[in-house]
Amino acid sequence: MSGKKILVAFFSRAGENYNVGYIKKGNTQIIAEMIAA
Repeated sequence: MSGKKILVAFFSRAGENYNVGYIKKGNTQIIAEMIAA
């Protein structure tokens, strides 16, 4: 994979999520905060 860039994107929303229950902060928000920092 020389010279190629790969982006793996996934999301979860805050609130009730299937299989994991209730979360305060979704993965999308967590990653957005990391990028903004």
